[in-house]
Amino acid sequence: MDPRHLLFALACTVACSGSKVHVGDENTDDSTATGDDSAAYKPECADPGPSACGNEASILRGTVRLAPGLKPKNTSGDLYIALAHEAYAGGQGGGFHWDTTVSDVDLSAGPVPFELDMCQGGEMWSEDNCLYGLVVILDANGNNGPHMFLPDEGEPATRVPDLTVSCTGDSPCLDVVLDCVDGDTCVTFAEQPCQCADETCNSDYALCM
Repeated sequence: MDPRHLLFALACTVACSGSKVHVGDENTDDSTATGDDSAAYKPECADPGPSACGNEASILRGTVRLAPGLKPKNTSGDLYIALAHEAYAGGQGGGFHWDTTVSDVDLSAGPVPFELDMCQGGEMWSEDNCLYGLVVILDANGNNGPHMFLPDEGEPATRVPDLTVSCTGDSPCLDVVLDCVDGDTCVTFAEQPCQCADETCNSDYALCM
């Protein structure tokens, strides 16, 4: 069995390794904006890349930017992005599923694009695994990864909650706004029980009850 897959047994996480990418070009596409001033800013997303399970609905795309008025000590570093289950491990930012890193960014220069494929961490659609959260951290000291996706105090961060990644949905284009510099509390949450949907996507693994 692929060791990258998340094996759920009550509340567990696994050692997984994500992908490391560099900032690429972006172009206009359909977008779903989330953020504190989304009416004033709409993200631009490149077309979805290939999906590990052949369904582009597994591709989460977006741009990351600093919240207006936020003046962190550092605006540059590695942009660490983790997709995490909301069904457990809320005190750690969620149950790790998959991650990616955009290297050597400077958010003072403007929004930075990203792409993450849910299926690379094992096919776990929301119909069978409920909601996801997206933890995003401007990692200044290189200490974030699958075993640690809590930000240090002072690092700009956020968690985009309640994301549905459906096998019958579309690839979202997200506006991710880093609006918190308070450390762990920027991304921790109280998890909710996972109830199965009426329809299944026949995921590789299922967390729902």
